[in-house]
Amino acid sequence: MIFFILLIFYFGLPLLIIWLTTKYKSLNKIGAVVIAYIIGLIVGNSGIIPADYNNFIDFLTQFTVAIAIPLILFSTNLKLWFKVVGKTLLSVLLGLTSVIIIILIGFFIFKSKIPDTWQISGLLVGLYSGGDPNLASLKTALDVSQERFIIVHTSDLFFGALFLIFIMIYGKKVFELFLPKFENVIAKKELSEDIGDTEFRSFKEYFSNKNFLKIITGILLSLLIVGISFFVGRLSENYETSLTILLITTLSILASFIIKIRNLKYTFQTGMYFIIVFSLLVSSRAYFKEIFQINSLYIFMYVIFSVLGSIIIHTLLSKIFKIDADTMIISSIALVYSVPFVPVVASALKNKNIILSGIVVGLFGYVIGNYLGIILSFILQQIPQ
Repeated sequence: MIFFILLIFYFGLPLLIIWLTTKYKSLNKIGAVVIAYIIGLIVGNSGIIPADYNNFIDFLTQFTVAIAIPLILFSTNLKLWFKVVGKTLLSVLLGLTSVIIIILIGFFIFKSKIPDTWQISGLLVGLYSGGDPNLASLKTALDVSQERFIIVHTSDLFFGALFLIFIMIYGKKVFELFLPKFENVIAKKELSEDIGDTEFRSFKEYFSNKNFLKIITGILLSLLIVGISFFVGRLSENYETSLTILLITTLSILASFIIKIRNLKYTFQTGMYFIIVFSLLVSSRAYFKEIFQINSLYIFMYVIFSVLGSIIIHTLLSKIFKIDADTMIISSIALVYSVPFVPVVASALKNKNIILSGIVVGLFGYVIGNYLGIILSFILQQIPQ
């Protein structure tokens, strides 16, 4: 009985949360991921969930991450990236460089303060090159504990929210003190048509009966990729989980070259649904007593250092390479906060012409974040603590 109640709670509640965010703007502003995260913390620390089911919950946590990756990546269009040249492409490369540099610096600053700092570094690289989907993937790939993951995620939510407000209110004025103003060049029509807006619309049409077959098709394709990756990953004794995640990512990108798969609607939303399920699962297994036993203050400081440091370095590099303020801001937001925040910030900047660039940057982050996070963390793991 409890087994079925847990299934309904973990997989049914996120659907209710998503539906509510489509009905109420106030909830939509908070975001489904954050709402699920808060509910999970409350329920998990209430003691309602029996400890006997912890292993089952851990299994569901890994499963939801695995199935979410292909669904999110199916809609990517690599050919589009090669069309977006010039300052946008340069800005995303500068942004990724900034993230890696500052996290490497942070690693050496905090490695004597934080146990297994290489794990935190890997999480932050993924988080600040693709957002929550990459963070969830790397949590599994790097075998990060629930408590450490929650500290990183909570720190990012808390400080990230404050910094996002600052960017939306004062960002344009502040960065234009150092960088040139945006040149109003309209994006090419074919690029706008190519990328479309289906993947980034709200969930309003998601619950229509006519979309059921499309959603199921996407899930089945994702399960096929997960199954193949899991089978091949088991051939590696030492790096089974990491290899499996990388295989899932790679096969998903290859699948996106198949036009019918890339144009399959609502795969992105379905992927985000599983990320919301993941958020509920992982937060319900985070116990405050265990969290506060870990030196979470230094992790919080590492998160702040990473966000502010990467923005500062990105600004300096943008100054050197003459990237305008709006392009620099939207590139940073797309990497640090992911695609859903691009239209929000573009609206605050009063510049709709940068939305396309921001979406492409965010998509690039989704794809490359897993690779960067795993590779960098394994390199740092070899350095004595």
